Amino acid sequence: MSATSEGQSSRLSRRQLLAAGAAATAGAAVGIDTEPAAAAQRSYPRLRVASLKGLRVNRPVSFMYPLKDQPNALVDMGHKVPGGVGPKRSIVAFSTLCQHMGCPVVYSRSLREFVCPCHQSRYDAERLSSIVQGVATRALPRVLLQVRNGAVYAVGVDGLIYGYRTNLAPGRKVTS
Repeated sequence: MSATSEGQSSRLSRRQLLAAGAAATAGAAVGIDTEPAAAAQRSYPRLRVASLKGLRVNRPVSFMYPLKDQPNALVDMGHKVPGGVGPKRSIVAFSTLCQHMGCPVVYSRSLREFVCPCHQSRYDAERLSSIVQGVATRALPRVLLQVRNGAVYAVGVDGLIYGYRTNLAPGRKVTS
């Protein structure tokens, strides 16, 4: 046992040792959990979703992204909207899995909203899919888009798709 300048022991007490061990375990768990997720977020596939010429205002285009079993819808709202891309900044896309319990939402052309038939949550497609009504507590994840050479490409996702710990696992990525 070594002594400090005040004559006290420099050994850790049992309580201090347990606290240090718990902190180290928590730190290791966070490191293990977040590192693969961060790496996965950097590796979204690039997928051609539609041609600009083929889009019609207020007509949804369904597609799978970033995995083969993750449904989404792209909509040209016809006027500038937050997060919109394209010549009018009017094209947006969202996951079509409700944030409440994962039911598939459908786009209502008359309401210009995504509607969940299971528990009636409604999401405003013109305002980053903000919740209009219902039991959902988060907006639909937004599919990040780019427009290049007359086509719209999905290039990432902003938000966590319902039912997934990371948007890219488990599952097979879509291919161009």
